[in-house]
Amino acid sequence: MSGTGSGFDALTGAGTGAPEGPSPAPPAGIATLGPLSPSATRIVLIRHGEAVCNVSGVCGGPIGCLGLTDRGRAQVFVLVDRLSETGELAGADALYASILPRAVETAELLAPALRATVDAVPMVAIQECGFCELHCGEADGLDWTDFSARFGNPDWDTDPGRLIAPGGESWTGFVNRLPADLARFKLLGIDYDQVPFEPQAAVSLAMPGKVTAALSTEMSLGDVRYTTNGKPVTATSPVYGAPLTLPLNTMLKTQAFFNGAALGGEKTYALTQVNAETRTSFQLTQCTNSIVLALEDDYPVDGKRPVVLQDVMHPCWQWKGVDMSRGVTVAAHIANYPFNFQLAADLSKVVFDAPKTPEGELEVRLDSCTGPVALSLPIGKAANNPGLSLLSGQLPAMPGTHDVCFSFAQKTPKPEWALDDVRLSAR
Repeated sequence: MSGTGSGFDALTGAGTGAPEGPSPAPPAGIATLGPLSPSATRIVLIRHGEAVCNVSGVCGGPIGCLGLTDRGRAQVFVLVDRLSETGELAGADALYASILPRAVETAELLAPALRATVDAVPMVAIQECGFCELHCGEADGLDWTDFSARFGNPDWDTDPGRLIAPGGESWTGFVNRLPADLARFKLLGIDYDQVPFEPQAAVSLAMPGKVTAALSTEMSLGDVRYTTNGKPVTATSPVYGAPLTLPLNTMLKTQAFFNGAALGGEKTYALTQVNAETRTSFQLTQCTNSIVLALEDDYPVDGKRPVVLQDVMHPCWQWKGVDMSRGVTVAAHIANYPFNFQLAADLSKVVFDAPKTPEGELEVRLDSCTGPVALSLPIGKAANNPGLSLLSGQLPAMPGTHDVCFSFAQKTPKPEWALDDVRLSAR
């Protein structure tokens, strides 16, 4: 669902007028994002209620999916009651669902709660197969025991190209249909996050006067192409295959392509010494992989906002193999994010080290993320800064290379602190 109406204003803090009907305030415990740009569109994702195929253990494609269980409908009605009471999504501009019965039924039950006024006609969900999960082909309608007996158990970690069943999709096929579907959605006015398609460059100092640039994308979809002569990247530019060793201060441009069409935007990297000494959250290694999300900051209101990659259950990042022989100066940009995750009982699993100062600290450890703290950087005045803040300190010299781990000590998850980027420079 997407929308910019008064109910969305109430949820996000945008606008100044109170919507008609129920209280514009979200229920207690629902964090708000602050004022938005007038042109901003909010996308709200709602999972379908409990489905018959989920309970009966059936592969739920268009044949096997029989819609919601009674419990699933009750789950949706709980949300309908909340949305009707708060009006937080009143006046949504559009309602989208996949063609699967469990999603369509959920959307139909929700639609009355999205009306701008109580006497308005509920909107009809726009059904798009592009929103469907992986197509299961001949496995559709089989229980999982019969599925395993007939088709085995695919291991997409080792063989992502294997079909789930004849006439169905592989994991690779599922991912490969994204570009065409995303292009169609964009024509419908549904934009998408381009960051997962954009190449990220991990730059490191090599021999004197040289740097090494390793390119990767979060989606691992299509080819990564690049130029080093300042010209735009095209579908005929060289294909990246292995880390590039280039002269210091080279201007590297890179973009992902799939079947000749560009994915995401072109990225430009100045291969300077500063950039070689800097890693973003996307280039660092996540310490854990519970719920890893790319999160957009809520500041500034207008203009480009930072996007960080972090595990919301345990924000922690590693920079592996750092040369510590001369000691290291640490310069980290941090940001705080609204904690908008409805985790129910799992909220108790979001834990941090106990802080030593009221605002908390960025903690730096060596080799182990659970070992002693080698450097503690107090958040201090950064707690009052809605944008990026810089923390800095020094790690002493020691022999060899070491993994450097970054995490936060804070009292509660709200707000959740994140590491935007960090520079490690030899002293």
